[in-house]
Amino acid sequence: GSIYDSKGIINQIKKYRRNDAVKGIVVRINSPGGGVSPTQEIVYELEKTRKERNIPIYCSMGSIAASGGYYIATACDEIYANPGTLTGSIGVIISLADVSELIAKIGFKMNVIKSGEFKDTGSMFREMSDDERKLLEGLVDDIYNQFVEAVVKGRSDILKKKLGVNKEDKVREYILKYADGRVFSGRQAEEYGFIDELGTLSECIDACAKEAGIEGKPKVIFPKKPRGLLDILVGENTLSPIKDRLEQTPSVEYMFRIF
Repeated sequence: GSIYDSKGIINQIKKYRRNDAVKGIVVRINSPGGGVSPTQEIVYELEKTRKERNIPIYCSMGSIAASGGYYIATACDEIYANPGTLTGSIGVIISLADVSELIAKIGFKMNVIKSGEFKDTGSMFREMSDDERKLLEGLVDDIYNQFVEAVVKGRSDILKKKLGVNKEDKVREYILKYADGRVFSGRQAEEYGFIDELGTLSECIDACAKEAGIEGKPKVIFPKKPRGLLDILVGENTLSPIKDRLEQTPSVEYMFRIF
């Protein structure tokens, strides 16, 4: 689902990092992305695990691993996807409603007392000013560059070989051609060098086990997903898109949506 809370995932990563019996980790991603901070927190813990334990960390993409989902994948040693997986969507989005014309028609008025010019930036009750737009565009650009830097860091070695170059700025230049928010299929992502292999979760697990030096069939532990109140009230599957929207507050996001 959408990534708005990293606590449960981080606790699982820490648990595996402390367990010497764990010889490799496969991160299964089935997410269109989500909040910037929780995405970056998960990436930090994965990178820390790679550094401290020196065990292979592979990624298996499900139906969708776009935007923040792809960001997390870049922290893994190898990325597997199905041919029809939706991935990519490298970019940042802020969605802000403007109901100023509607409330003017019904005679509603909002009185705001603020400490500074930009304190109510993004208010839906009035039209956005040019200065506010510039401020938010600068914010989006900075967070977008953080995303691009993560992709460069994670895919640099692969893309250097693919492109036949040695300099990282050439890799960044190549990535920027595709980092315009577009989504690609798993097959396209492999062609462009944004993933490593086309394969199933089972194949990804086997590859990770082989890299870890595990002989025979590996013992696989699947963590249980913690259930929150909304999971109980709304349901985990049928209405999960609605649940994600209920949990969401206006924010800067690494998110893929079909509008």
